[in-house]
Amino acid sequence: MKTAFVPLEQTGLFSKLVTDYISNSGKIIDFYGQKPTVQGFATAIDQRLFEDSFRKELVTILKEQYRNLQPDQTTLNNLDALKKSKTFTVTTGHQLNIFTGPLYFIYKIVTTINLALRLKQEFPDNHFVPVYWMASEDHDFDEINHTFVSGEKVVWHSDQKGAVGRFSTKGLEELSGKLPGQANIFRQAYQNSTTLSEAVRRYVNDLFKETGLVVIDADDHRFKRKFVEIMKDDLLHHTAYELVIKQSENLKSKNYRAQLSPREINLFYLKDQLRERLVQKDVHFNVNGTSITFTKDELLQELESHPERFSPNVILRPVYQETILPNLAYIGGPSEIAYWMQLKSVFEKYKVDYPILIPRNFVLYIPSFLLKKIRKLGLEWHEIFEETNNLLKHYVKKQVNGSYQLGDQKEQLSRAYDDILIIAGQVDVTLESHIRAEQKRVINSIKVIENKILKAEKRKHQTEANMIRSVREKLFPKGQPQERIDNILGIYESNFIGELLEKLDPLDFRYHVLFSGSDD
Repeated sequence: MKTAFVPLEQTGLFSKLVTDYISNSGKIIDFYGQKPTVQGFATAIDQRLFEDSFRKELVTILKEQYRNLQPDQTTLNNLDALKKSKTFTVTTGHQLNIFTGPLYFIYKIVTTINLALRLKQEFPDNHFVPVYWMASEDHDFDEINHTFVSGEKVVWHSDQKGAVGRFSTKGLEELSGKLPGQANIFRQAYQNSTTLSEAVRRYVNDLFKETGLVVIDADDHRFKRKFVEIMKDDLLHHTAYELVIKQSENLKSKNYRAQLSPREINLFYLKDQLRERLVQKDVHFNVNGTSITFTKDELLQELESHPERFSPNVILRPVYQETILPNLAYIGGPSEIAYWMQLKSVFEKYKVDYPILIPRNFVLYIPSFLLKKIRKLGLEWHEIFEETNNLLKHYVKKQVNGSYQLGDQKEQLSRAYDDILIIAGQVDVTLESHIRAEQKRVINSIKVIENKILKAEKRKHQTEANMIRSVREKLFPKGQPQERIDNILGIYESNFIGELLEKLDPLDFRYHVLFSGSDD
């Protein structure tokens, strides 16, 4: 495959906050830590503090989580390397979507792996481990229970509740048998696993076997134990709520949109098939939507005895991540980059190092049959990102080279009315408003004629217009970028992930267009 690039601001898909971040705008410097550059990493390495005594326990837990797998030696080496003070992680996180979900899940992990490799080249005295953080405690089943393979929606039906990582995989093996491509990897993962977390670790291990990727499930009482003091502060003092509110107001004052709205308590109660918000009502703490209630002392005792029953929400989860990993960077999508910028003051309050934010690679994959159409249409790469109707209009305009435009005629008519106005003004100045109205009406009529000519030209190019629609429908299904809808099982490149690992640059924050064939 070959690679072309489109600046993010030319795609129309990204917020001003994200484009300002990658362009190093001074407007948002107060909302993040080090810059996403090699020099930024040099500073982060020097400043990153992590409790070396916890490294041994971190490795012990991770090796336990891998006990039913046969990871590649590179992964085993990375696990052992985490015991050493000069080893750091770079991390991405994602939900446990069935069959990986949309393509950008793959792109996030590839970016993470490639960033670890790049940092090793830049800083050979250190070691860098790519990590995939499973959102195993998430409970939004409707977001993970489906994917789209070759345009068809595949749905996993289940009535299980609570943290999805604890779900049984029942039904997924059978569903795998109905899918094309490398579905056997998923079928074996679901067949040989008792929980969804275990299955996801298994198929991610198989998909990225020789890359050294480490998968972590933070749903563990030993990890939670290290986070108890911050959870206690959130329960009692609502510190994060106040800080995020203030940071969000600061963002809004600079005309950026806040991605998240914090809650006073940013923790869920997690038990059995339950994950529900904790809310304070007077002197009691209730588990939302249930009859479970605690006094303050009871809740603190529950936290001390069973920290695994407390689950951070999207506000505290990043702080939790950086508490238990020697992490340098978080690799995320546009919305993730945006909400992390609401959290910097929370990290500062709890004296937890804030990671470098790395936008994941954004990819548009163009199969050969679509590339032929794009070449035939003569489209530039950036034009493909235009909304379909605008692209059709611009395409036709380019073909007729402006011949439908009646600018000269409009100018001549306008001058003629100006002359008439001079003559009429010598007779009766009250005629001016009537003449101006007539002038405007005639010019508008010419514009209508222009549009009719353009529509006629569009009809002449109906074949090309249909081709443009088919290209857009394939690359932007349901009006969304391909990477947010399509699943990897719909990609028929035999070594697609290998090509991604070779072609994607983790520090190139442009849209990557991947295609096979000539790039001239």
